[in-house]
Order: sequence, then C-alpha cells, then structure tokens
Amino acid sequence: MGKSTANHESTGHLFGPASILAAGLVITAALWYGQEIAREQEYAALTRHLGETLQRQLQEQIADYTESLRQLDFQLGNEPRLDQAGFAHALDQLNLLRRRTGRQLAYAGLSGVAGGESRWQTTRSPGALQLQYLAEKNLPLPYSPTELQRQMESLQSQRRQYLLLAPAAGSGQVRLHFAKTYTRRRQLQQADDEPASCMLLLSIPLPLLVERIQPHLGDWTPALRISDLGLQQAQGAVVRPQLLYRSAELQGSGQRIAERSEIAEVLGRRWQIEYHYLGTPGWDRQRQQQNMLLLAGCGASFASAFGAYSLIRQRQRYRRHLAQQREDLHRQAQANNNWRQQVEDVDEALLTLDLNGVVSGCNPAAQRLLGFTRDELLGQTLHQLSICPSDEYPASLARIQRGLAGSSETQVRDRDGRAIPVRLRTFPQLAADGRLCGEIQELTDLRALADAGRQLHESRQQLLDFMLLSPDNYWETDVELRLRNTSASIVPGSVLDVRLLAGLRHWELPGFQGDAAQLQQEMAAHRPFDGLRYSIDADAGQRRWLEISAKPIFNAQGRFSGYRGIARDITQLVRIETAIRTEKERAQITLESIGDAVVTTDTEGRISYLNPAALRFTGWSQQEALGKPASFVLKLIDDHTHETQPDPIQQVLRERRSICSNGSTSLLRLDGQEFAVEQTAAPICDSHGVPQGAVLVLRDVTQSRKLAAQLSYQARHDELTGLPNRRAFEQHLQQLLQTPLNAAEHTLLFLDLDQFKIVNDTCGHVAGDQLLKQIAVLIRQQLRSNDICARLGGDEFGVLLDSCPQDVAVRIADKLRTTVSDFRFAWENKLFHVGLSIGLVSFSPGGFDQIALLSAADTACYMAKEKGRNRVQVHHRDDVEVAFRQGEMQWLARINAALSENRFQLYFQLIAPNLHEEHGIHFEVLVRMVGEDGALIPPGAFIPAAERYNLMGAIDRWIIGHTFEFIDQFRHELPPIEACGLNLSGASMADTDLQQFIQQQLEQYRIPPEKICFEITETAAIANLAQAMQMIRELKQMGCKFALDDFGSGMSSFGYLKHLPVDYLKIDGSFVKNMTSDPIDAAMVAAINNIGHVMGLRTIAEFVENDAIRDALCALGVDYSQGYGIGKPLPAAALLEF
Repeated sequence: MGKSTANHESTGHLFGPASILAAGLVITAALWYGQEIAREQEYAALTRHLGETLQRQLQEQIADYTESLRQLDFQLGNEPRLDQAGFAHALDQLNLLRRRTGRQLAYAGLSGVAGGESRWQTTRSPGALQLQYLAEKNLPLPYSPTELQRQMESLQSQRRQYLLLAPAAGSGQVRLHFAKTYTRRRQLQQADDEPASCMLLLSIPLPLLVERIQPHLGDWTPALRISDLGLQQAQGAVVRPQLLYRSAELQGSGQRIAERSEIAEVLGRRWQIEYHYLGTPGWDRQRQQQNMLLLAGCGASFASAFGAYSLIRQRQRYRRHLAQQREDLHRQAQANNNWRQQVEDVDEALLTLDLNGVVSGCNPAAQRLLGFTRDELLGQTLHQLSICPSDEYPASLARIQRGLAGSSETQVRDRDGRAIPVRLRTFPQLAADGRLCGEIQELTDLRALADAGRQLHESRQQLLDFMLLSPDNYWETDVELRLRNTSASIVPGSVLDVRLLAGLRHWELPGFQGDAAQLQQEMAAHRPFDGLRYSIDADAGQRRWLEISAKPIFNAQGRFSGYRGIARDITQLVRIETAIRTEKERAQITLESIGDAVVTTDTEGRISYLNPAALRFTGWSQQEALGKPASFVLKLIDDHTHETQPDPIQQVLRERRSICSNGSTSLLRLDGQEFAVEQTAAPICDSHGVPQGAVLVLRDVTQSRKLAAQLSYQARHDELTGLPNRRAFEQHLQQLLQTPLNAAEHTLLFLDLDQFKIVNDTCGHVAGDQLLKQIAVLIRQQLRSNDICARLGGDEFGVLLDSCPQDVAVRIADKLRTTVSDFRFAWENKLFHVGLSIGLVSFSPGGFDQIALLSAADTACYMAKEKGRNRVQVHHRDDVEVAFRQGEMQWLARINAALSENRFQLYFQLIAPNLHEEHGIHFEVLVRMVGEDGALIPPGAFIPAAERYNLMGAIDRWIIGHTFEFIDQFRHELPPIEACGLNLSGASMADTDLQQFIQQQLEQYRIPPEKICFEITETAAIANLAQAMQMIRELKQMGCKFALDDFGSGMSSFGYLKHLPVDYLKIDGSFVKNMTSDPIDAAMVAAINNIGHVMGLRTIAEFVENDAIRDALCALGVDYSQGYGIGKPLPAAALLEF
C-alpha cells in the first residue's frame, strides 16, 4: 500500500509542472508559427505582384519592339535597292538604335544559289547577330540546323512575326529575336531582281530587358531564374527545361530565405519564372527577434515548471516524514501482536519457567499436549504436575538456573499419566535488562513424526513401484546440469551401466542427435520444459529416441540446485510418425499430381481442401473456397436439362454411404465454362465409424463423352457417305417389325450398284468412294422424309419405306433405278455409267423375322443381277427360284458354323504314275463337311455357296493348316510323300496375305516345301492372272510346286499357259471320261498332252474311271492318272495304312 501511495504521489507532483511546461511551450510555438504563416502569406502576395508586374512589363516592351519592326519594315519598303548602306540609312532615318539602346537589327533574304540549295544572305547593323548559312553547325540559336531551317521556312510560309530564343555563349543568358517574314520583289545584294523571301530580325538581350523591368518590381526584388518549358537541354544524364535568364545573385552560395515558382504565358510560350528571396540585414534582425522570442518563451516555461516542481517536492517530503513516523509506531504494535499470535498459533507446545522451575506461561498447544488447562499449569512445577520424571527434575532445575540451552528426546506424561515421546528444546529466557529470568521449553510431539515417517516410507515405496512400472524414466542433474540420479533404464534398449552416465550432460550422451542449442538454452535459463526430443546410440548400432520433460529444483534459499525430470522412449512413436508423415506426403503428392479433382469437407459440408485439379475445375482459389459450402463452390448440373443436381456431399453425410454419378453430370466453372464429370463421393470416418467429413472425386470426362458420342455416331453411320450403317439399319428394321400387328404395310429395298467394280479397277478406290457418295445423295433425294436409307457395305444400300404398300414401293424403286441409270459419273475426263439392281420385299409386322426378311431382299437383289442387272425384282413367297437362292444362302450360316466348330474332314485321292515309278505317294487333298447330324456333305453341295459368299478363302486356309498339322503329327507313320496337292480357289489367289500364311505354316510344321503342290483352276488363274503369276513365283522360290487344274475347259487356256510357271498340267475330266468313245475328246487330250510336254510340264488326266481309259492315256504318253479307276477319295487317316 505504501509503495502504491508513493507512486501515486510521485505522479501527482509531476503532473502540475509538466502541465505548466506544456502550456508555455504551446503558447510559444503558436506565436512562432503565426509569424511564419504571416511571412509565408507575405511572400505569396509579393510573388503574385511580382509575377503580374513582370508579365505586364514584358508585354509592354515586346509591343514597343514590335512597333519598331513595323516602322523598319515600312522604311525598307521604300528602299529600291537594299545593301549594307541602304540598311544603315533606314536605321538612321528611324533613329531606332539611338532611341532604344541594346537592340540589334538585321535583314536577311533567301535566294537560290548553285546546286539548288537556298542560303540566307544577311545585312545587319554594327554588332548585330550574324546569321550564317543554315547548313553550318554551331548556330547561336537553341535549335539544330535542320530544326532552324524548318522553322525559318515555316516563317516564310506563314508570313507572321515570330519569337526566337538564342542563349548567349556560355552565360546562360538569352536574346529575344523578333522576326517578321514576307515576300517582295526586291533587289538583293549579289542577286538578280526576282521575288525573294525576306526576314527582318530584331535582337534584344533578355538581361537588358529584365534589368529595365526590375525597377518596377519594388523594394523586395528577388533574384530571378527564367526557363522555357518548351525547350530542353541536357545536363549530364538529366534533361531540364532551357535556361533563359539567371540573376547574378544566384551564381554564389548566398542564403535564400524563400523560393516561389509560377508558369507564365509570354508570346504564346510557357515560361517558368522562379523567384528567389535572398536574406537582407533587416530580414536577419527580424529572424533574430523571432528566435529570441522562441528562446524566451521556452526559458520562461521551463523556469515556471521547475519552481512548481520544487514546491511540490518539499511538501511531499514533509508528508512522507509524518507518514513514516506513524508507520513505525504501527509496525511496533503490530509486531507485538504478531509475536503473541504466533506463540498462540504455533503447533509446538511452549512452556515458560522461572528460575525455580515454576510454570509462568503456556500456549494452547501445550495445554492440548499435556491435557491441563492454563490455570492448572500456571504456578506449578513440572515435578508437581508429574509431567517430568522425578529423577530428571534436579538436573532440569540446575540447567534452568545456569541458563543453558539444549535439545534431547525424552518422555513426558499427560494428565492421565500416559507417556508421550517428545523432542525437548530449551532456551534461556532473558529479561529486558539482559538478566536471566527463566527458561523456554519447546516440546515437539514425536508421535505424529513417527506416523509421518511411516507414511513417508510407504510413499517412497509407492513412488519406487510407480517408477519401476512406469514407461517413463526418472533422472536428476546437479547444478552443473550433469546427470546424477537416473533410472536403470535411462537409456532404453541398452545395457550401458547407469553409473557410466553419471556426470554426463544430456547432449553429451553417446551419439546424441537433437537440438542441443535449445536444450542448453532452456536449462541455462532454469526454465521448465516439456517434450524436447533427441536420439542416442543404443546397443547393436540401433538408435533410440527419447522425449524429456523437466522442471528446475530450487533449495530453501531459492538457489538453483539442478533439474528433475522424466525421459520417455518414443522410438516406436517416432517410427510411426515418420511412416504417417511419409504416407501423408505420398498422399499429398498423389493428390497434387492426379488429374482428378479431389475435394474434402467437414461434417457440415464446408470445404476443407481442394487439390490443384479441383482448383482448375472450379476456377476458385484455395483461400476463397475454404470454409464455403460445397454446393456453393461445386455447381453440378444435368447435361440434358441444365438443372442443378443435389449436393452429393450432403447426400453422403446424410446416408453415410458412398455414391457415384449417373453419367450425365457437368460441373459449371466459376467463369461459366462447363465440364462433363464423373463424380464419386464417400464419407470420411474415424476408427469407430463416426463420420468426420466427406470426400468428393470429380473426373473430367468431357473428351471421353465427346469421343463416346462420336463413336456412337460412327457406330451407327457410314463414315464415307454419312448414311446410317448396317447396324442402325437393322435396328430401324427391328422397330418396324415390333410395331402392332394391325399396322400399315412396309417395304424393304436391297440395292446393289452394277458395274461399280469397273470404276474401282479403272480409276482407283478414290474414284469409287466419290461415286458412292454421289449415289448416296441421289438415292436420299428420291426418298420421302420418313424413309431410311443406309449403306450396308461395299456398293450395297438398304432402304426402308415406312408405311408404303408394294405398288407404291415398286414405283419408288423404279424411280431410284432410273435416276441412277441416267446419272453419269465423271472422273479425270472419263464418263462412267452405272446401274442399280434392286430387290424388293413388302412385309407387315409378324410376317417375317429380321434374318428372313434381309435374306429375302438379298435373294431378290441377286436374282435381279442374274436376270440382266439394272432392274427391280419383287420377292414372292411362292417363287421357286427365290426358294433355291434362299436355300443357297442358308449354306452361308452352315459353312460359318462348320468353320467355327471345326466340322470339316480331310480326304485324299491318289494320283498314279502311268509310265514311271515313284519313290513316294502322290495324292490330292479333298475336303468334306460334317453336318449338324454328323453326316458327310460332299463338296458339290456347299462349295458353290462358299464361292458365292466369299468363304472359299477361309476353307482353303483350314485345309492348308490341317493338312500340314496332319503331316507333322504322323510324320513317322506316313509313307514317303512324292507330292501333296492342295487346291487354291480364286478368292485365295486374290488374297495378298496367303503367301505369308503358307510360309508361316510351313515353318511351324516343318513341312518341306518341295513336297507341296498347289492346284489352281484355269478360270481362277485367268481371272487373277497378275496376282496368280506373282503368287506362283513367290511360292516356287520357296520350293513349292504348282498344277494348273481343269485345263481345257476354257479355250483361252493356250494363250495364258505360256505365262504361268506351273509344273503340272491337269487335263479337264470332261475330255478324259469319253475319250475312248469320242475321237474329238481323244484328240483334245492328245493335243493338251503334247503342248504340256513341249513346255516341259508333266500331265495329269482326271476322271480316269476304268483300265481302258488308263491304257489309252498310256498310249498317248500322259504322265499321271487320277480318278475312281485309280482310287476313290478316302479319309486322311487311310494314308497311315499305305
């Protein structure tokens, strides 16, 4: 309280002087500042007056100079010839130079000279400015020669007066040049009498003009500095306005008490006029007076404040003295009361005895210990009260009388006679004059101390148990921070003797790694700390991580005596934290790197994180989006309706399950751009399954959806013509077939172009594609709006006429045929005519299925082609011819099924030599198809359909592959093979990949190529002559042989035979089977045999059914025979029996 009062008083006695000082300083500053403001206002008014006076005087002087020019111009106009003398005469007549000193006049004329250049010829007054040729440099004007010439020519054309500025050399001063130009016919010096441009130039030094004006500016005339803002000059690296005039006072370093600047308009030019007010004796006296006033005010303020402070301090000292006296008296009284109260309140029993051992005083604790009241104790000896044993009383009385102090443990008895163990401490009692007057005894009850000792022992044992069972380790340090008391496991996982650690500081432990500086700083400051980590070396090269916490220890005197703390082994925790941190960083990097947008929210659906992809998707920044509802940032809309979709985050949080998008969702970006997205949302739960938030993943599927739409379109449309393709056509057809049974009749048209192959073969596929596109346009133009036209493949088109009876459909079909027939296709100066074969089938729902309907239309179209092409064939159910074609088409499905189910079987037929012996068997491989019921189907039943529907190539490959596989499988069981004949169809001859397939099969099954003989028919070879020759050459280079089958069936055979490099010539069986009865057939066989031998070919006769035919063939010299007379076709397994 005293300290608070003192502070309050100190603050109070400073407040008054400080207020007086502040008030004085404020008044002084206000007076000084008022004088400064008045001075500034005086300078401002003076500057305005000077500026107005200077501009007015300049205008008057310039008007006078202009009048001089006008008079001179008039005088020169009366001069017939102008030269130096004439110009001087004009000046004398006007008396201009004598009346107005300081001016200079000059006259210049511009005339043509040699070389086409113009030059100025001048006539001037004595001392006037010399105008030189414009092409020269260093002109006494502030313009480059080119700029000066441009301005002079401008003066010439404008015919007006003009003001030029010319700086005086090296002085920064300028001359004012008033020029007036005009054109007159005048005789110039050294020039003919011709019109010339003339200029009068009046030059006045600007310093002279300013000096004449200055007397009109008053007593406070400042130093002037005038610059032209329209002109610039370089001063080092700085570009400044052109200096026109500078007073001489500004050349030195005199004191400038004020500066003002203003912009003036003079003769149409912007001048900057600077006024510099220089110090004067009067101004110095005034400034000294102002400073003296300031100093006097400050001094008076400080003196007043100091006087007030001294008075207040004296008063405060007197008051403190009185207060100190009162406080001493109060303290003495309080001390007496405190002593009495302490004696009464002390826990130890106190007795005061006189020199005779009589009790003279006691405290309540003594009454409670002994069981007596105060009155019972006072006036009695301890012996009388049976408190002290009788044998100890004399020694006690002697000690009291001698004034000895002592301490011992003894026993006393209470009122009931019970012995009480106590610690007795005695002190001599002295009177105020120092005389011994008795003894003070202090009795401490040891019963409570014994209980406390037992409790302390139990507590210590509990503490030791806790320390042994606790995962934390105890440690202490001395005042120098060295370890002294540590748990046995202070270095977990190590067998280091704890005694070896004594004397080490934490940062001196083996292999210490951690923030030693922070640990040293905390311990040096004697501050408690918590959770500091470091690692040390343990056994087997392992490192252990410790986390220590500690508080400083202070003794009873408050001095620092060390640290006491715990150390916890957190090695496993650090490993877990490292793994979690690594996993978190990996997850963070993954989220930062993936292209999908990832958004996480809290349990209220407010955004807590967006990865970079999400920021790009939404257009928001991380700072703007955090804390906002997900529905506010993520605008999810329906692709088709553009309506806002429900917030998936809220749905996940509400239903507590994962959800996925419906595939038609778009994200509306902040800038309005839309992204097609796939969304997946899931709740984020803790280990107990309680939701902690949600995560939403958005994948940009804009391109994939566009691609899907494009693929969907391409899947349903023909790429070349843009028409629907077969798939879309069949879907439309299926829809018509599924309409109600009472619906109208519909018609299907199957269109096939005639002579299309000619265009392809003649002009190439590019021309063919162009023809197909034009035909598609023609067909589409002839149909109704609800009709469907599609390209089914190649040169085939399909048309669906919705709700169209047969008679109308026939007219439409015929119109289509006529339109295409009348069309002429032009390509590279060639014209082509194509036709259109159309198969027409009318149907109603329930009358056909889709496959049967398409088959009927295809059959009708094929019949139209067979009947001469370019016609319409209407399908009728009872048509026999149609039934045959449909039966043939059924073979298509059966053949495909047999190929996929491997239901073909190899057969062979021997070829026997007629005139020589061979070392192996020679045979031709044949094929049979196994029906669905297991019955064998001869080739004549399915081969025509296979040829028509382009399946022969697949059958040929099946035969080649299985034949080679059979030979390889039974390589050791088969007899030696001389030649194995394999038939190749016309489709295989056109297959450019067949040669590679054959080579692959030969290599795979290790078949010697020279054992293989490929048989090609005469018609197939002629139809694909170029390709056949190429294939024969390539396979023969591998070692294979070739036979020309059915030779003689076409009369063009002899012409082509010489171009085909075959090895065998097989004579067509139609000549062989009747050669014994038909001499013409015998002659044909003989002719073919002779031609083959002439070409070096071996001949084989087919259809040899008996010995007579074979004998005839031997007589003709035919090399081989084949037929039923030699051997019927047998399964391939029969070869194993040879």
